Amino acid sequence: MLNAHSELLDFIERAERHPSMSLLVDDFSQVIDRQGFNAFIMTGLPSAGIDVEPMVIANHWPEAWSDRYREQVYFPDDPVSKWSITKDRPFHWREAWNAFPVSKRVQQLNGEAAAFGLVDGIAFPLRTARRWQAVVSLASHHRMDIDKKDEGLLYCAAVYFQMAANDLASQKAPPPPTLSDREQEILKWAAAGKTAWEISTILNISEATTRTHQRHINAKLDTANTTQAVMEAIRQHIIHV
Repeated sequence: MLNAHSELLDFIERAERHPSMSLLVDDFSQVIDRQGFNAFIMTGLPSAGIDVEPMVIANHWPEAWSDRYREQVYFPDDPVSKWSITKDRPFHWREAWNAFPVSKRVQQLNGEAAAFGLVDGIAFPLRTARRWQAVVSLASHHRMDIDKKDEGLLYCAAVYFQMAANDLASQKAPPPPTLSDREQEILKWAAAGKTAWEISTILNISEATTRTHQRHINAKLDTANTTQAVMEAIRQHIIHV
């Protein structure tokens, strides 16, 4: 166990020295594998109705499971995801499973996850520099019983992993497009589910003006419609929902 603790401490010390995301992810993957975890994901956590995919920072789930999770749109029903949004402390997946009614859909989700080797795990809800809720979630192919010391070291490693990944992502990302205050306001209302007509009423402008702003937003963000524009603006931290 001392060796396992030493490995986590060594990772914490070197995490921010990795020159690329791929090297950082490979290192973190190897370290947690030796702690008994075979997969992980780090992602931002969207508001209701917003697609999670653009907010994923590092995905080390089995590829087939990631595809299945997206196809079935499991995120809104996933107890671990729901608890990650509201909690500010580490928790075991079993805690989240026990906190919600066990529906057939949740049973299906858990059964399929287990078939892909995600039997049990632990989640570390985190806050990004912009105060976005995020999570690093580790999965194991068998039931995990983790004491507080191990949990604390894993939590520290997850925090340093997230900080290093965010730094690398910001270094390679081009500057976000500049949207006017009005354009950002329109996007925020669109993210809340408002139509162009409803937004025009709220902002006391014409519907035609609202749609003109939406066209300008799509051009700046290189998106095809308002829904895509909202997701891209969230991904680039232009708006917060």
